[in-house]
Amino acid sequence: MKLSVLRTSLYICLLISGVVSDAYAQSQKSQHEGAKPYTPTRVEWFAVELNSEMRVDLTMDSGYMLDFIPIENEDTIIIRVIYIPSVNREVMNMSVDTARRVISEESNSRGWSSWLKVKEQIEMKELKSN
Repeated sequence: MKLSVLRTSLYICLLISGVVSDAYAQSQKSQHEGAKPYTPTRVEWFAVELNSEMRVDLTMDSGYMLDFIPIENEDTIIIRVIYIPSVNREVMNMSVDTARRVISEESNSRGWSSWLKVKEQIEMKELKSN
């Protein structure tokens, strides 16, 4: 009798486990592309950090945009600057210099200075008149 109850309990546990496992597998198959797990690379994550702390949006007041782009296959962070002719170049250049220093200090503190490269992409854009 005990053996029969044990077998039945074991069978029920296996059955439930199989149903749960199948349901999980089905939910993984039907999961939207944007909901699938993703692990960023060091360079991607570093660019996210830099953009969250130092990004500058292009406005008429700032006169420039500054952001950070990861190039994974080159172990590189690009400091991208787009500016309009009326920009205060001194302010913009100070922001770029600060970005270089922050990247250098963070790279050194994380032990990445031997492989992390930094490039700059600076471009002027003319304003379009309507």
